Amino acid sequence: MKYLSICSGIEAANKVAISLCDKSGNMLKPWAKAGYTCYAVDIQHSIRADKFIDGIHYVWGDVRSWTPPVRPSILFAFPPCTHLAVSGARDFAKKDWYMLRDGMDLFYACLHAAKWAGCPYGIENPVGRISGIHHKPQYTFDPWEYGDGYQKKTCLWTGGALSCLSHW
Repeated sequence: MKYLSICSGIEAANKVAISLCDKSGNMLKPWAKAGYTCYAVDIQHSIRADKFIDGIHYVWGDVRSWTPPVRPSILFAFPPCTHLAVSGARDFAKKDWYMLRDGMDLFYACLHAAKWAGCPYGIENPVGRISGIHHKPQYTFDPWEYGDGYQKKTCLWTGGALSCLSHW
């Protein structure tokens, strides 16, 4: 919710916002209200019937193969943290390299989509393995700092001139 108010200076010709690996669409709600065409893309959405609810297109898609209908003016991504977050560190040995590789494949697919889009982007994931493989995030925060009632150190990898988050 904070992105829209913090990033109000983003000028967008096509006013399209995309959120990858996003079942809820919560990240897009303020963007839809601001008149953006919004796409929440996730493999948990119906593959047979896209939905359009409150200004958000909920579409089935795997971030590794889904092609956006147009280049967005901002992109968000929430790759699954199941095999990457330190909260599951006790299971890393059992999961072995294969699950780590699966998690990193999804992270890098989101990063590739963001770089292709050529727009401001943010990729979110809790503290975990990404920092040691890719690089440290540009930003960290805890959800309680923004009204959610829990602690979970969360990282943001940003780019494409998403410097508006310097106020974060």
